[in-house]
Amino acid sequence: MFNTLSPELSTFLLVLACAFTVFSVIVLVKVRRLARQCRSACDYLLNQNRNDLGLRRLAEVEGTLTELLDSYDSLLKSHKKLRSRIGMRETRARRNGAGSDDDLSSGTDKTALRIAAKSAGLLK
Repeated sequence: MFNTLSPELSTFLLVLACAFTVFSVIVLVKVRRLARQCRSACDYLLNQNRNDLGLRRLAEVEGTLTELLDSYDSLLKSHKKLRSRIGMRETRARRNGAGSDDDLSSGTDKTALRIAAKSAGLLK
């Protein structure tokens, strides 16, 4: 059956097979190039996600640092107010002629005032 084919037809089929092979090789090269591009795109996305996680962690640390700095500033203001109060107590004590620096607390004065106010009926 194959012996009865004309030489022109067999030549045509050979050329067609060669063209199909060349076309397949071209498609294979393009598919490999596309696969390489997809792989590089996936790697890029993974790196960006890793960078985003790093940036997110950096933002968390920055927020925590800001909170700590605000707390520290608040603590410094409170310390300054307390030092001012202590300074005023020391100044009042020196002005009033208190003998010792150990008895500068106003707790005893407040206690005495409370007792006096209770005896006068101002406090319960």
